[in-house]
Amino acid sequence: MQLMRAIIGVLLVLTCSACSQVFHNKKICSAESKVPHISSLMMRACSGDRDTQYELGRLFEEGSEVQQNYQLALSYYKLAATPSTGQTHIYVPGAGKVAGYVMPVQTGAAHPGDARAKFRLGIMYREGRGVNADPDRAEQYFSEARAQGVTE
Repeated sequence: MQLMRAIIGVLLVLTCSACSQVFHNKKICSAESKVPHISSLMMRACSGDRDTQYELGRLFEEGSEVQQNYQLALSYYKLAATPSTGQTHIYVPGAGKVAGYVMPVQTGAAHPGDARAKFRLGIMYREGRGVNADPDRAEQYFSEARAQGVTE
């Protein structure tokens, strides 16, 4: 029975690992939209699809197909822009005489983060869209995007 609980615990953590960065905002990792197409995109974004995360950022920033929402745009852009190491860590609960431990798990190849999303974040921070204007942070995002070959 304890082994079954441990396996279920591991599976739950692995299932949600793509969304671990966004648990603070349940709206991102849900399909709460009146538009079926947007609900589908939100679910794909939650599974870690950076192109979809970027696309949703643009939709919410521009207010096309959805009500304009700079906070959601920022959240999706940040999700797409965040580099990944291709590895996460999960807690494996103890079973029997074996104590619980943290185990590294490969989740895919490392990724530097989406450069287009970094560029859009730079614009939002430069212009103060949904955040206080922060020229230094804007330049940091622009610099990262340029380093990956994106200038517009």
